[in-house]
Amino acid sequence: MLSKLYHTVRYCLGPVAFGNRRRWARRKRCTLLTLQELDADLSPIGDPKWAMSRNISRNGIGFVCAEPINCDYVRVTVVEDNLSAIGVVRHTRPLVNEPAQFFVGVEFLDDYVCHER
Repeated sequence: MLSKLYHTVRYCLGPVAFGNRRRWARRKRCTLLTLQELDADLSPIGDPKWAMSRNISRNGIGFVCAEPINCDYVRVTVVEDNLSAIGVVRHTRPLVNEPAQFFVGVEFLDDYVCHER
């Protein structure tokens, strides 16, 4: 009986109530990326950078790069898939065991996911 109640409550409240803040599952994926920092008008800032992805989901990506991202928006391109998306930078943190590397989390903007031609 208690088990059935638990599953009913979990179904009704969803994953947020039980500690999982994410709407979509993250998948581990290690692949080469290019990054282009963007200003508030989504215009490019500076030169593109290289990064390596760590995980990806339907609404975001986590990657490691050699420099911190110092803007609010970035275009991420998965090189091997030729897929590009613009997203909001949610965090940039130095890696504990590699202080010269940074882990960055980006949430995709739904209107700006496209295949490059």
